[in-house]
Amino acid sequence: MEDDETGRHQNLQFEESIFKLQVFLLPTGGRMHAIEIKAGATVNPDYFKGLKTFAAHHPATAASGCVVFGGAQGQSRSDWPVHSWLQLQTKPAC
Repeated sequence: MEDDETGRHQNLQFEESIFKLQVFLLPTGGRMHAIEIKAGATVNPDYFKGLKTFAAHHPATAASGCVVFGGAQGQSRSDWPVHSWLQLQTKPAC
């Protein structure tokens, strides 16, 4: 990920074409918070594939991660929290 002239990262997405994974990245202090966005209302293990792949390929860059999904209630998970899209009115803790 390269910085542009303002010091911001140009590419704020991690894509793994072979596995068809896409994770959105938010830069914070030189590290990245990875966010997986899913439309489904029922969480399943596939929702975490992009986060796991990004963390495995970029361990020094990955600060944390979370899933935002189409369900009504957020959930606590062992590795990454899951936030309902309805929770986006407030800042979720990733």
